[in-house]
Amino acid sequence: MMDSHSFRSKIWKTIQRKTTHPGTRRCARDARVPQVRPTRTGIMCACRVCSFLLGIFLVVVPPAFAAAATSQTLNRLSSLESRWGHLHLGGKITFSADYFTYDGIFDPGEPGGNPSLKGSNALWQELQIFLNARLDRHFDLSLSFAGQDFYGTQQLSGFSLFLNETILRYRSSNLLADLGRLNFSLDPLGLIADRSSYPVEGLVVQTGSQNHYFGGYYSRLAGEELALRLAFPQPGYMAGITVIPFADTAVAVDLLAEVAGGALQGELAWYRPDQRHVPEASGAFGGLLAWKKDFALSSLTLQAGRFEEGFAPLSSRLAHVATNGNAINFAPNTYGVAGEYLRKLQNSWNLLLKAGLLYPCRTTEENSSGHFSFSGRVQKAFSTSISLEAGYDYQPPGAGSYGFFICRLTALF
Repeated sequence: MMDSHSFRSKIWKTIQRKTTHPGTRRCARDARVPQVRPTRTGIMCACRVCSFLLGIFLVVVPPAFAAAATSQTLNRLSSLESRWGHLHLGGKITFSADYFTYDGIFDPGEPGGNPSLKGSNALWQELQIFLNARLDRHFDLSLSFAGQDFYGTQQLSGFSLFLNETILRYRSSNLLADLGRLNFSLDPLGLIADRSSYPVEGLVVQTGSQNHYFGGYYSRLAGEELALRLAFPQPGYMAGITVIPFADTAVAVDLLAEVAGGALQGELAWYRPDQRHVPEASGAFGGLLAWKKDFALSSLTLQAGRFEEGFAPLSSRLAHVATNGNAINFAPNTYGVAGEYLRKLQNSWNLLLKAGLLYPCRTTEENSSGHFSFSGRVQKAFSTSISLEAGYDYQPPGAGSYGFFICRLTALF
């Protein structure tokens, strides 16, 4: 890089060549006449012109490159939308803070057992991302990514997402078919064919008309399972039957009707595990009755259920009650009642209360009395996208696996 002295010397020579005629230079050299020298004002003008041109280059050219890159990205997105139709991208992120008042999972008295969570706290986040695309007139593609991150327990590599759902959907006037991995519930109360937590990995088919419904799924997750359902919707009621014919065998009949201004749902099910694995099992019954009524500013739900010991289908809400949030947990070998009350308050505040009283069907020395469960939450909706929830969930020791205060902030995007 040349210094300022060399740069100015070149400018002097350039101006000298352009302002002095060649003949004049020869005459001056021959006659010993002093040459014409450039003034300091001309030198400064030339420097300012060069600086101005250099500034224009630095300011104009980079935005031009950026505009070209942005245009290229938009063209790629336009090309993708032209082949896939309109794209929908969204998701949900939840930040949670928990404080455990007791822990029913780990027993600190057991040799080599894990320490109890009582008195501890947890900070964690959960992220879900959804991508939907219309492929053509009949086909849609849906992807769902999910992941959890407990603060202070992850490696430096940080947060990672896994592919939770992958659905290729075919839709016509009277047929809906989903191929891939998806969460799905077939029977209304989810006693024997609920895959909302253990997703279907296979095929789901649904069809019907105004007078009948037929649906089913075939899944390879946790063993092969085939479930079929036939229902008959009529004015004022709907009756149906759900069957799992192979391996773990189960049958359920259900009824939905309008009673006392509310919706009454009932399901009675029978389940028997695979005889190849549990040959001595003879089967067990389970039943649930639920009534819900909506009011102007509130809603009320009442439940009554009984589940014999041994009623434990994998594809049942009873098998994964821990993932159902603050639900009151009916479980095998229990009977009892439960209720839920939701009240809308002023300024977008809500109050949600749940309670249940469960007794064992067959008593033992360790499990001989009833257990009261409770869940209370206050909810605040700041907008359609931001909400806050705080409260306390309680399950007595021996009947559940948690007891903690909780605060959650959820954002939709």
